[in-house]
Amino acid sequence: MSFETGKKLAGAWRDPEFWEEAWHAAWEQSLLHRQQPGRSGSDYWNRRATRFTAQTQENGVLERIMKVVHMLGHKDALKRDSQVLDIGSGPGNYAIPIARRVHQVVALDPASEMLEILKKRAAEADLTNIVTVHQAWEEVDLDQAGWRGAFDAVLALMVPPLNGADNFKKMLAACRGVFIAGGHLRRDDPVRRELWQELGLGEMPDFCPDPFYAYHWLYASGYYPDLEMEHYYSLRQLTPDEARAELEDSVYPYLDLTPAVREKIRGFVEQRTHGGVFLSARSAVAGWVICAVGAPVPKEEQVHIHHHGHDHDHPHDHEHGHDHDHHHEHDHSHVHEHDHQQDHDHQHSRNHDHEYGH
Repeated sequence: MSFETGKKLAGAWRDPEFWEEAWHAAWEQSLLHRQQPGRSGSDYWNRRATRFTAQTQENGVLERIMKVVHMLGHKDALKRDSQVLDIGSGPGNYAIPIARRVHQVVALDPASEMLEILKKRAAEADLTNIVTVHQAWEEVDLDQAGWRGAFDAVLALMVPPLNGADNFKKMLAACRGVFIAGGHLRRDDPVRRELWQELGLGEMPDFCPDPFYAYHWLYASGYYPDLEMEHYYSLRQLTPDEARAELEDSVYPYLDLTPAVREKIRGFVEQRTHGGVFLSARSAVAGWVICAVGAPVPKEEQVHIHHHGHDHDHPHDHEHGHDHDHHHEHDHSHVHEHDHQQDHDHQHSRNHDHEYGH
């Protein structure tokens, strides 16, 4: 390698355009990018809503949900007067615990069934400060909605902002405080990988671009984000019917569920069922990027600030985000819904493996 080539490569990590291009390339090679038109929008998530909600109530998932809540509290983002945006809220796994701590949560999702479940759960929890918005993030006009710089915290966990820099920039524009974005750094799902190959789909690609792209793009743009990682392993025991339903859901965005495909899935499950139990094991490394939003640091000042360090903690970080049962004493408006669903589907990604609870 020549000196000039090495110098160019060494400087690329401080170039936002380099990371934006790399991020886009990773998206084009991802599993989510291969979804067929109309298979990843509201119809798909309405189809999955009930099963997805049940899956996200498992203990390991609940622990990771509360970890996100605690990280936001640690950043002093969940105050009593805070306004929070949850992009791709799903059934409210984050919106509900966060609503117990803040003034209002706006829960955005393109799937009406997900929002109906959220509203039911909010009512059962006696929460009246969640506003549901029935719309895809790609269709949101920040100025028209009055959302530009309107939120003290923004959540984007396995949803469109991780698909590339354009959606991520819009998320930053909506935030005036702290945002958190999360996804997989690594994921191994041997059952789905084997099924993918048996159905003739070849090698299964990475699910979506991992949070490292967002992290490096932010750093190169003058921000100083934190990156939190956690390795986890899950082993689930399913009935054959549950396994078939989940596996059909997993291939639905990529393949027509013809009678022949359904029969292959049935045989796949039957061969791996023992004593009436189908075991589904997976391991992954989850990653969360969390960052305070403000004016990015000018390039000429970045080295100076980096040399002297950067304090990510707040003096009273631990006062927020830990009381699971706290309810506010002041009044909130009732749960509302604004319906902006378009006639056609828009690509909306939520974790197919239910680890994040969206």
